[in-house]
Amino acid sequence: MASQSGERGVNSMHVTEQPAWLKASDTVQRVIRRIEDVLVAIAGVFIGVMMVWVVGAALGRYLIRQELMPAYNLLIESILLPTTVFLGLSLGYRSGFFPRFQGLVIRFPLIPQKIIELLMLLLELVAFVALTYYGWEGAIIGMNQKLGFTAGMLLTVIPVWPFMFSVPVGASLLSFEVLIKLIKQCYWLGWGRRLKQETPQETAANII
Repeated sequence: MASQSGERGVNSMHVTEQPAWLKASDTVQRVIRRIEDVLVAIAGVFIGVMMVWVVGAALGRYLIRQELMPAYNLLIESILLPTTVFLGLSLGYRSGFFPRFQGLVIRFPLIPQKIIELLMLLLELVAFVALTYYGWEGAIIGMNQKLGFTAGMLLTVIPVWPFMFSVPVGASLLSFEVLIKLIKQCYWLGWGRRLKQETPQETAANII
């Protein structure tokens, strides 16, 4: 009796044990999320600057009839808003902000559900890798051409090209995030680990 229970304990440990490379992917994911937190903090600063700039422009235009914030439209459209969006891209994906088809997918049985999610992750990975590649190309072109604009009363040219690197940075972090989820999905589907012993909610929690 004791030997049978001991054997079951060993088998359960064997089923739930993760290989070293899968544990390494968890470590990489934690590092990525630390980087995301830093980028989100920077994006928060940009949001604060954007709010101050818009309020200052509105006060100058409607109260004292003067332009207090020169070229605020160009500054927001070319620098502040795109940088904020792409720096927070990965966190938005992880927090479930992006629209997904979970409401439709969960109607399928567990295995077809995971296969559909796998295909969706593949499509997402292709899209985000393409965004990283073309975003990097655009940033390099902008750096070589020293892209910028002249802001109204300011005599200096405000460079735009450094902020163009927020596109490949945000998209690359998002690509790594999707890639790790894809690897875990392939692992649990390919080897069938835990699928027979867990509820769909527990399996989804392990993959996420």
